[in-house]
Amino acid sequence: MYRLALRISVVELRPKEFPRSWRLLNMETIVGSRDREENGTGNSHHLLFIPMIMQAHFAPAIRLAEKLSARGLKIIIVTISKHAESLNKIYTPEGLLKLGLSVEVVEDPKIDPKLPGAWSPLNVAKCMEESCRPLQQRLLGKKKAGSPYPTCMLADKFFTWSKEYAEQLDIPRYAYISYAAVTTRLMQVYHEFEDDLKQIPDGPGWQRGWYEIFHGKPGLEFLSSASDLPGVSRSSGWFDFVIEVGRTICTADGVVMNSFSELESKAVEAIRNGSSGSRRQKATRVFPIGPISDLRSFRNESYVSNTDDSHAECMEWLEKQPTKSVLYVCLGSQVVLEKEQIGHFARALDASQQTFLWVLSKRRGNFSILDDVLPEGFLTRTCGRGLVVTGWVGQLQVLAHPSVVGFVSHCGWQSVLESMTFGVPIIGWPHGAEQHFNCRYVQQVLKAGIGIRDVDNRALIVDQLEFENAFKLFSREKLGKALAFNAASFARKAAAAVSRGGSSNEAIDELIESIKQPREIHEN
Repeated sequence: MYRLALRISVVELRPKEFPRSWRLLNMETIVGSRDREENGTGNSHHLLFIPMIMQAHFAPAIRLAEKLSARGLKIIIVTISKHAESLNKIYTPEGLLKLGLSVEVVEDPKIDPKLPGAWSPLNVAKCMEESCRPLQQRLLGKKKAGSPYPTCMLADKFFTWSKEYAEQLDIPRYAYISYAAVTTRLMQVYHEFEDDLKQIPDGPGWQRGWYEIFHGKPGLEFLSSASDLPGVSRSSGWFDFVIEVGRTICTADGVVMNSFSELESKAVEAIRNGSSGSRRQKATRVFPIGPISDLRSFRNESYVSNTDDSHAECMEWLEKQPTKSVLYVCLGSQVVLEKEQIGHFARALDASQQTFLWVLSKRRGNFSILDDVLPEGFLTRTCGRGLVVTGWVGQLQVLAHPSVVGFVSHCGWQSVLESMTFGVPIIGWPHGAEQHFNCRYVQQVLKAGIGIRDVDNRALIVDQLEFENAFKLFSREKLGKALAFNAASFARKAAAAVSRGGSSNEAIDELIESIKQPREIHEN
């Protein structure tokens, strides 16, 4: 039997660091006392939730926390100070308390911004382990002292160290997957066939050799070439890391994914069943609970620092546009475009006569004002049919707007999922990580989008003509209607999945039951 947590002090903040209102959020004195009033015993199911801190991961994680707390769990969210401050502004401490959410603030990860790929999941995961170590020690101290501590852990898949934490606390651990089921399946296969993969040396042919192993595996049948695979060479450190992530997923008490079965049915089934010929442990239970984000719970949430808010301006502008007329362009919070690349894309938009909303972030200091990077006269020539903003935009509400006809996206999973949730076909412009992989899935399996160029072509610069050709292809009547039809079908399936009796709604109920009725932790 697992020890049930009665209360836990989850915010230990020095008075000068946060406003007094944050110091009110103390589970020992507030949530614990409420538990005693509700249950008479003080017993409650407390979930320690440790999401990745990047915007694309953190925002849906908070929405998931809301959904779980609405079904009776008390959620302790572990995050860094700037996210805690944002939560305080968006929800207010009293609002968080009402939702059954509380916050444990850990030290900001010590990441050198000058390092290549400084804010990659690999580096962030390593640094977050150090940031969470004091929390681990406090919880272990509570366990040894016989004091209440969390009954369960839900940690981002990249936090491979969470496996050890959960074992030390003797509580179940669930892996939270903010990526696609197909990406989860890919990481699972890395683990299943790690011995075979390790036999292939680094070098010019390593990716081709790996592709031969991955190609045809259940759930990955859509792979068309070696370039579909994310670049995780052994020399970069990613190879060993991804294998460890796959192992962490497969040894978890359950896998919680921001996707829905109808969108990725083959991948979900393959995660459950694993691959024939592999003696590695497969995932125990899979909970596809997405899409997590919906308009009913929409908040204009930005966890990105020093960003102006352009949301109201965009929504006001969209209201003036005809139905299905606007091409929405946004490449996420991580992609940074050079001036030359911005110029190629802008000139293609100019020549296309397409109405557009372009979110062009200046957050990383690559320019100060738009005139620094846009072609001369571009804003004047496109005035009236185009809007370029540099601040934060609540993408969920933009994609749901009836004036939007298509989405030029980097194909990060959150963007793909949100686009399908609202039936908006995609023009894929992937840049790195698993984005080429997602783009191929959108084209080959969902048939709800096209690529600006073939996925095989990973040259740094996409020229004006390639963009123009993609815009023309997307707008062709026959193809355009087919893409729109397929995207709309997934929107209907997404709505059904989260409705009463839907696949995702039932998966959340099953997850809650699993957390409240834990079974034996795997022996590994």
